[in-house]
Amino acid sequence: MAGKGMQGFLPPFKHFATDAVHAGQEPEQWRSGALVPPISLSTTFKQRAPGEHAGYDYIRSGNPTRDCLEKAVATLDGAKYSLAYSSGLAALLNICHLLKAGDTIICMDDVYGGEYSTQGLQPSFPGNSLTWSFFGFVQLVWLETPTNPTLKVIDIRACADIVHRHPGVLLAVDNSFMSAYFQRPLALGADICMSSATKYMNGE
Repeated sequence: MAGKGMQGFLPPFKHFATDAVHAGQEPEQWRSGALVPPISLSTTFKQRAPGEHAGYDYIRSGNPTRDCLEKAVATLDGAKYSLAYSSGLAALLNICHLLKAGDTIICMDDVYGGEYSTQGLQPSFPGNSLTWSFFGFVQLVWLETPTNPTLKVIDIRACADIVHRHPGVLLAVDNSFMSAYFQRPLALGADICMSSATKYMNGE
């Protein structure tokens, strides 16, 4: 973490430990007042009447435990909202769904292999409806920093300054190898921040 006198570093994220413990976990949201959010394994939820639910109807549209996670991650990343997915590629695919046919994604050359492998995004868009441009370092600019696995580091703020000269272009950053504790891409100008929970966030 940077000291007060260090140049070129953002100040430490205030109250990080407190937010990590408390964000999204207000006991008042549970009838029991439980201090630790219960793990909700329910697939479906009771409705007062057809289409009249108490906040949850089916697991794919919401779950109390997932909501707690999303609130906590949003707080730690300094974001308005957060969405949790079953995999990092599912999250990346949803980010790409912000685009339309014919848009271009500019992507650096050293990113998680699944993003452009036969299991990744290119085959997910039949008919080449999206163009991927892989080169070292246009509607979406996709960065991963540090990269997996070679740990290349990209200047997020400098990229954000360039990207935002072009209206309508988004900068997305995969922050899996740093987590919000060490790096907050949104504070550096990124529009979207993504982290895989199987990496640093989960203690690996």
